[in-house]
Amino acid sequence: MSDIPESRNVRVIREFREHAGIVGGEFKASHLVILHTTGAKTGQERLTPLEYLTHDDHIYVFAAGPGLPNHPAWYRNLVANPAVAVEIGSDTIEATAKVLNRDARLPIWEKFVTRIPALPRWQLDARREFPVIELRRRSGS
Repeated sequence: MSDIPESRNVRVIREFREHAGIVGGEFKASHLVILHTTGAKTGQERLTPLEYLTHDDHIYVFAAGPGLPNHPAWYRNLVANPAVAVEIGSDTIEATAKVLNRDARLPIWEKFVTRIPALPRWQLDARREFPVIELRRRSGS
């Protein structure tokens, strides 16, 4: 057995999969999906647990990285390769990622802020606007 501690994401993904999308601890009240992206440079699959919401049969996530001045790597990956997969509960769907423009972003952002009131402070600390991404199901998924 390795002495290297398991990363937080690996633990969250394992618990998510063992309990059909339910995660406890610090994420007990969270609504999580696991986003599968393709590395922009490596071409390798990357998995990221993210807070999400649904609206009009679409799934939305936001690229926070609280306090970080740059967008997270998973965001750069999906901009380069918008064909993604999303684990939601015990299902996996194929989707296409689309970064919302400012007008489309605002109503979805407001829904996220209602659920996570710290978001505006995180965004201010990061000194950048957190992108909101629509994950639209691909046909047959």
